[in-house]
Amino acid sequence: MRLPVHAAIAAACFVIHDANHVRRGAPLDVLWVCNVAVPLIAIGCLCSRRLVAIGLTWLGFGTPIWIVSLLAGANMIPTSPLVHVVAPLVALLAIRRVGWPPRTWRLAMAGSIALLVFTRILGDPTGNVNLVFGIEHGFARAFHDSHALFLAALVGASTAWAFAFDRAMTRLYLKE
Repeated sequence: MRLPVHAAIAAACFVIHDANHVRRGAPLDVLWVCNVAVPLIAIGCLCSRRLVAIGLTWLGFGTPIWIVSLLAGANMIPTSPLVHVVAPLVALLAIRRVGWPPRTWRLAMAGSIALLVFTRILGDPTGNVNLVFGIEHGFARAFHDSHALFLAALVGASTAWAFAFDRAMTRLYLKE
């Protein structure tokens, strides 16, 4: 698999957006799942459709959450559309060319959970990257102020998404 133009576009999205996080004084924000998805897509476009599929799966779950967050009043980081609009389009174009590797949802979820643990170890409660330290604003009451329940629901919802997305993409883009 060699899609160097796709890889270059995804890499540019990653570098520009994550450099902006560092410039803003929030270097741990590079660990948000959606931000980590973009270099996976860039690398995957050079050597592994599975990495592209994992990145697209993560963005397929995270981008709607980003949109809802913006609608709820979150600040828009000017470079965020590179991650949430451009990168998924690049990944989708790549998958259309090389096909979808079946059963990607398992690795997507294993990687996502590993990233949550890594973020918890490296992160800090102030930034609450990947929501590993606290409940997202507006959800505390629904989860009875239980962060464990909130995380379980988040992982459960993302697992259901990953499974359903994998099934749909396998039907649409399976190439052996």
